Amino acid sequence: MSKEFQTKKVPTAVIPDDKLSKVYLSPNIIEAVTVDKRSCNIRKFKRVGKNACVNMSTGEYIEFSKNENLQSKQAHFKKAANDLRRIINLNFIGDCSEKFITLTYCNRMEDYNNASEDFKKFWSLFKYRYPNCEYIRILEPQESGSWHIHVLIKDKTKKNFYVKHEVLSSLWGHGKVWIKNLPFSENFGAYFCAQFNSTDNSNEESKAIQKGKRIDYYPSNFKFYTCSKGIEKPKPIVMSHGELKRLVNYQEPCYAYTNTIADNDVVVNSITFEQYLNAV
Repeated sequence: MSKEFQTKKVPTAVIPDDKLSKVYLSPNIIEAVTVDKRSCNIRKFKRVGKNACVNMSTGEYIEFSKNENLQSKQAHFKKAANDLRRIINLNFIGDCSEKFITLTYCNRMEDYNNASEDFKKFWSLFKYRYPNCEYIRILEPQESGSWHIHVLIKDKTKKNFYVKHEVLSSLWGHGKVWIKNLPFSENFGAYFCAQFNSTDNSNEESKAIQKGKRIDYYPSNFKFYTCSKGIEKPKPIVMSHGELKRLVNYQEPCYAYTNTIADNDVVVNSITFEQYLNAV
């Protein structure tokens, strides 16, 4: 299957005030996504099973190569990281009631499903002891292929949350554990997701890029993250870009870029992503 569309990151586009934007609000960050053309007929392909799709304009049945399956997994991974960033920003602000823990294995754990089940058992014990807590769980492979687990935890009563290291270690029971306060950051979502959604044009690959290459360890249809029921999910608000500028008090974005979408080298659409500090 040949590529029908190409995406390219370009300098941030100038957006007219009447253009509609999808806006995500969180305590520290306001994020906006603006699509230049709301309907440009670029969705030509419909997925059929795990390894094929149909070109809806021609009826052609197309099987994916191994490399294209990897590209599909990378796209899924990137979308999940974007969703996760927004969820973290909505739910975590660096309060004393919030903690970041890491759970590891003393022996190699190469089975994604077993690691997921181990976390469920751990959380059942943890929740019994700390009933007011909620979590966001991120399952990540090490370079060796052995899984470890990152967990953002918050006490919804907003009280100073404290867990003894030996208690956490006993509840986990599979290896070493770490617990620490959230680092100072105005954008916690970006801080925690950077390693999964980074690009680097330098000759020396960063740690983030090396971690990004571990996507092969994830099974098909994997869940990059899971959340407990008490974690809020972001709900976008649609407004004009002029309204967005008034909302952020006409400040410049702290981060912004535009992706163009081309069909046979002809640009057919563009999507602009912006993040603003929430000064309200």
